Amino acid sequence: MRVFIPLFLLGAASGVSINQKSLSRQKRGLGRANVQGCTVTPTGIENPLTPAKTNTVIEFQCNIDTEFTFCQFQHLNPMDVGQSYSANSEVEIDCNIAGGDTQSKTCPDDTRITMMSSLTTCGIRISNPTPEDTGKWTLITGEVKGTQVQSSSKVIEIYTYNQSEAILQEKRSEAEIPNNYEIWYNYDVRRDQWRDGTSGYERVELACNAMFGRPVPEILWTINRDDRNELHSENMFTIRDGSGNTYDSSGYIKDWVSELAFDVNDNFMEYLATTHGIDTNPESGEFTFDLDCIVEQGTNGEYNSDRINTRVTVRRVFNSNAMKGTTIGMIVGIVLAVLIAIVVVLVLVFAKATERWCFADDDYQYRDPQEKRRPHTQAQR
Repeated sequence: MRVFIPLFLLGAASGVSINQKSLSRQKRGLGRANVQGCTVTPTGIENPLTPAKTNTVIEFQCNIDTEFTFCQFQHLNPMDVGQSYSANSEVEIDCNIAGGDTQSKTCPDDTRITMMSSLTTCGIRISNPTPEDTGKWTLITGEVKGTQVQSSSKVIEIYTYNQSEAILQEKRSEAEIPNNYEIWYNYDVRRDQWRDGTSGYERVELACNAMFGRPVPEILWTINRDDRNELHSENMFTIRDGSGNTYDSSGYIKDWVSELAFDVNDNFMEYLATTHGIDTNPESGEFTFDLDCIVEQGTNGEYNSDRINTRVTVRRVFNSNAMKGTTIGMIVGIVLAVLIAIVVVLVLVFAKATERWCFADDDYQYRDPQEKRRPHTQAQR
């Protein structure tokens, strides 16, 4: 790798081819050529959220305030910025062109790059941008006057697309998750106790690591490719998104990580059954679903959309009763209470209808004890 160093060198040491017209301007003693400003296309590539796409053309067009002798562009691979090398090392890309008539030439260091110049403009055109084109490009322009070089410079920082490489990992060990991943529902519902050797629900903590991507991606989680029920919106799942490892001193290349955590408990089992129609109590004692991680770079995956997944196998103790013993007991108690209440109501209705017990219609009539007369009957005339 070669270190980024300016080449403000004299005469042939500058590496600049100077034509006869440039030499004549040198003799006239022109002042230093200053960079007034540069136009960068396509628009937006100076923003890390909208980097230059693959198969586009990047162009810098810079205006100089006077005629110049040479124009030079230098760039270093972002992975090499800040690295220590020998003083004789060179920059990764060093392209130069003489001032004067309108002209263009291919950069010897990279044939994708074409240098362009006129009397007061200098620029480059980069075809098929790569991730290594990201970072700072330094324009150096100047005049050679006798044995001296008067120069000025301008730094242009751009971003180019870099596709994320996504992997699924266990959060704690950071080990990559295989195509099949096993978890347990630890409660033995039939016996109403924890499965042998366990004392609580299993906690699952995973990470979807989108490495190196630019622009920074959005990471989504789904089950069985059900994009309508993305897991960020479900309360039982804890999801945290943030930066991961950084690979260069300028922070151009880094990971973006989404961490997913959940308990394999009753709420989780009910969610799988009601939302995704999964039989969570099969006789085999196990069932499966696909856990998907979707990595989208740019709005609606404008730059790239990738999906990786693992087949999750959930194991459990089959519940042949289909309900907990306590639940069954409660249901039986309720049914018995209702039956008893119905029987009581039927007995009371029967007693009322047959005038039994307190519902009987007795012929006895109240009479004053002092009353000597016999009650009037049909027999008395």
